[in-house]
Amino acid sequence: MHRSFCDHYPAEASGHLEKLSAEDMREILLELPIDTAIKIWERLSPVSAVQVLTMMEEKAIKAILDRIDPVCGATLLSALPSDYRKQFLELVAAPSRQDLERALSFSPDSAVATMGTKIHFYTPEMTVRDTLLILKHQRRPSVRV
Repeated sequence: MHRSFCDHYPAEASGHLEKLSAEDMREILLELPIDTAIKIWERLSPVSAVQVLTMMEEKAIKAILDRIDPVCGATLLSALPSDYRKQFLELVAAPSRQDLERALSFSPDSAVATMGTKIHFYTPEMTVRDTLLILKHQRRPSVRV
């Protein structure tokens, strides 16, 4: 996947990546500069992100969690088993770790926990059905579509 595409269209890039195997996603994300990769990490579904993150080496996990938006990072971490979550948080530098822990401390049903920085783009040509299919694919447990 071309870096320029990932930089300019991270939402589309993440959609394409999620069609690949976790191993292929991992390889592509590792080849990208970290700032470009973060744009994609923040848009991956938690299920896909967890599959890939658990395949990463500690150095890569630290780089990702040190730079990812805390709300996106907390969403990702909350999808991990608690032992992985604790292990991954220990890798992160103190300021980032505190931000992630604060974001993790919010009740899953709170407004803060259900908000995210993920932007969804819809075109005028899309039908309501198309839009609902996208939302169902990306939904969180606390959101009903």
